[in-house]
Amino acid sequence: MIPSPEQQHIYDTVPQATGNYIIVASAGSGKTTVIRHLVRSIPATTSILVLAFNKSAEEQLTTTLPPTADCMTFHKHGLNAMRSLGGRIKIDGNKVSWLLKDHLADDKKYYRSRHNCKVVDLAKNAGVGLFVPNSPEHYHEIIAHHELTEDYDIQLCMKLLELSNADTKRVDFSDMLYLPLLLKLRFPRYRLVFVDEAQDTNALQRAILLQTADRLVAVGDPSQAIYGFRGADHNAMAELQRAFSAQILPLSVSFRCSQRVVELAQRYDSGISLNASEAA
Repeated sequence: MIPSPEQQHIYDTVPQATGNYIIVASAGSGKTTVIRHLVRSIPATTSILVLAFNKSAEEQLTTTLPPTADCMTFHKHGLNAMRSLGGRIKIDGNKVSWLLKDHLADDKKYYRSRHNCKVVDLAKNAGVGLFVPNSPEHYHEIIAHHELTEDYDIQLCMKLLELSNADTKRVDFSDMLYLPLLLKLRFPRYRLVFVDEAQDTNALQRAILLQTADRLVAVGDPSQAIYGFRGADHNAMAELQRAFSAQILPLSVSFRCSQRVVELAQRYDSGISLNASEAA
């Protein structure tokens, strides 16, 4: 496929540069193709890490990237850091729920209190106990931000976070990002790190990137930031740009959609455009 002028500019710029880049990629603009091309164009002697959004994306990318590049999810990257502690680590998505059950030791109280586990998970993703103290005001902020309506026991949430942080032999999904930072574990450093779906990252992932990447190329679309309910930052790409003093490169041409679809999308996102050959 003949690259668009924007793609060609990225191909000409990123491999030759020394700085960090945020590629703002509209829907259907070929961001995965761009990542693959850039990884292949970097000398094999350069240590490269590609951080995929989920396991499915990791598997898809791994089959098309050169074997010299490492590819994994953020969570696998964090779990690998946890495993450096030694010993067996059990992955348990219900870790906080089990801790609650043990702490209350009363089935009726447990069933009435299970909804507090959601707040604890959101607190981990917000870096409570890590970036900010494990104190009531931050839980109130989380509850208000996510517009949670149940009656939450803030003191219980704080206690559950303490219990969870003390249990490093079991990890849930959020622990894979949270605990390595809390425990000040070391991440392997790479000369160049690519991040896919960068619009759905959070403060934990930015902190991990700062410890991992000599150079960063983050690819994503702010208009597709939909994981706020899970703790992602709505302004994640702007925060990455600030943290890494990154330059912006546009990738706006949609190869996926027809002219009429693009014209409708432009009412909501002026950054998306149409392949010139499709518009002709």
